[in-house]
Amino acid sequence: MKKTLLFLLLSTSNLLIAQNTSTSSIVSICGNGIVEPGEECDGTPGCNDCIQTPTGTFFVESSYGIKNNTSLNPNLKTANRGVKINPTTNAFYMTTNWNYEGQNYAYGGSTGIDENGSIEYQWYNESSNGGLNLNKNFPLPIIGDDYVSNLIGDGINLKGIEIRQITNPSVLKTTIIPSDIGEIDFDIFAATTQSDGKILLAGRCIFSIGRMIIIRLNTDYSFDTTFNNTGYVKLTFGSDCQARAIGVQSSGKIIVAGHRVSPGSQGIVARLNTNGTLDTTFGANGYNNFYFEVNTQNNYFSLTDLSEVYSLYITEADNIYLCGTGSKASLWNGKNIPTFRGYTSTGADWLGMNDLTHTTETSLFNVDGSAYKILANADETFYLGGFSTATNNKGLYLQRFNSVGNVDTSFNFKSGTVHAFYDLTAGDDIIHDMVKQNDGKIILVGESNNAGFYTRIMDVSLNTPSFEMKNETVILSPNPVSNSFHLQFENEINEQVTIRLIDIFGKEVYTISNPDYTAQNTITVNNLETLLSGLYFVKITSNTNSKVLKFIKK
Repeated sequence: MKKTLLFLLLSTSNLLIAQNTSTSSIVSICGNGIVEPGEECDGTPGCNDCIQTPTGTFFVESSYGIKNNTSLNPNLKTANRGVKINPTTNAFYMTTNWNYEGQNYAYGGSTGIDENGSIEYQWYNESSNGGLNLNKNFPLPIIGDDYVSNLIGDGINLKGIEIRQITNPSVLKTTIIPSDIGEIDFDIFAATTQSDGKILLAGRCIFSIGRMIIIRLNTDYSFDTTFNNTGYVKLTFGSDCQARAIGVQSSGKIIVAGHRVSPGSQGIVARLNTNGTLDTTFGANGYNNFYFEVNTQNNYFSLTDLSEVYSLYITEADNIYLCGTGSKASLWNGKNIPTFRGYTSTGADWLGMNDLTHTTETSLFNVDGSAYKILANADETFYLGGFSTATNNKGLYLQRFNSVGNVDTSFNFKSGTVHAFYDLTAGDDIIHDMVKQNDGKIILVGESNNAGFYTRIMDVSLNTPSFEMKNETVILSPNPVSNSFHLQFENEINEQVTIRLIDIFGKEVYTISNPDYTAQNTITVNNLETLLSGLYFVKITSNTNSKVLKFIKK
């Protein structure tokens, strides 16, 4: 029987579970009325309108739902661009823009969401600094408790950036205009902070040709002149270069990634020393240019018509994840597909030919899509989020990969399916950013049919559709558990397995690799004294098989 993790709002003291040593135990969650597929409500008072959890391992939290933040002005479209979590409360705030459809006029601001998912505040304001008659305020990356906003001049062709307080965009921290960096035009697409609090900005500047620009500011927002003697550095790796992502390795060296138009319309990843000079020990003399490479149905392709980078992530081991979009005219009618690539800390290609998203959905290869955000876990598994167009409109795209870049087929975004596409509305739905809470749940933000959306989802990893141990009975006893339990297999198991204990939030709390079998094909799990009381799941996996059981820890 396939098992999925239940979403639980209740404390474990409110869980009423019928004791049963078999895998078909009856589970009743009386506070929210949810039972697992194939199970029944046990009639406990308060459990009257039971519903089944969705099939699959990844789903929107039912009590949270998919929510929108919209402007009171019906003529304004809303989009959430970035998100940052308060790690203490799990409240979060988003950069948000509102703009008139079909026009270049926009408001920029932010939206605060409390720990229960309710709107706490919304701010939006028209830009008024950095030049005359500015008509666009487009919020982009979050840095600390502030955000960066691009400005476009009306009539005077002046671009620049502002840094504003995210909880109150009316508080202006600084304005930088093109003449400050010797340009006629520039944009900022990404931002981060160093361990010393200094601020890094990355984007593009245009004088005669497009170049990457990296700016470093002191904590008071002044130019840091220890960085290339000016506070900024401009990099040219071809024509029309732009930096779309930036991060810092543990050494303090700076990773910047983006793409160029020519030659080759390729992705670019480079490394800078702390003083702003190009680090020639990285990659091929300081940088790598590349095409995204994909693998679908065991056929490998290089996306030579377009490879654009939109996000990066640096792991604890300083490995580098990149994601974006790519295309090849002879494939998928020349349309774009979400994709990724990985490099070691020194710039060596460590993923090689990578798996393509949608490997089980060949029909989706004919549609446009892009990965706007990459989110990695501590074990170097990772997620891609963005959009994919299945019909005539864009839908949410989210997919998980293992640490070597293979599609995690046990991770199903849309309930009951095996693909990564989820159409929320009849309009366009896009994930612009995502972040993980301290309880392992993931916040997605973006836009949905001209409205800003946000939601919280469960990442469970308890369901492996390819294997259900058919005709195999596993008995867990005793249940409830004190300090140990036994797993008795009906039939002889001829391969090594891994035992994982997972709490109700999907967090792995205990692991045994290659345990010994004792009498009657039994595995004993000991030393559970430190586990808190409550409901847990046991996931038994081999190279090809998996099974999930439940138990109560006294």
